[in-house]
Amino acid sequence: MLLHSLFVMHASRVHKMQQSAFTEVVLADGAYDAIVVDAERVEDGVRLELAITAGPNKGDVVAVRATNLTMDPVNALGIPARIVVTNNSPRVELEP
Repeated sequence: MLLHSLFVMHASRVHKMQQSAFTEVVLADGAYDAIVVDAERVEDGVRLELAITAGPNKGDVVAVRATNLTMDPVNALGIPARIVVTNNSPRVELEP
């Protein structure tokens, strides 16, 4: 699966009455276990949001854009995945 624009959205509460603030950082090279928490078809592919489920980045939400995902985005919800980042290039492997 070819992916673009890998970044991590760290959510943090600013104040109870305010919306969450998000910051963007690049995910370091390595492998990360995740689960698909959001997916929608967009003009040039499918936007996926994956929550990292283990390790020091546990709880971080990663947003990626898949350009060759063939399944319906709704069917991707809840599927376990592995994010592999090499030289700042992400690859997402969805479990069958």
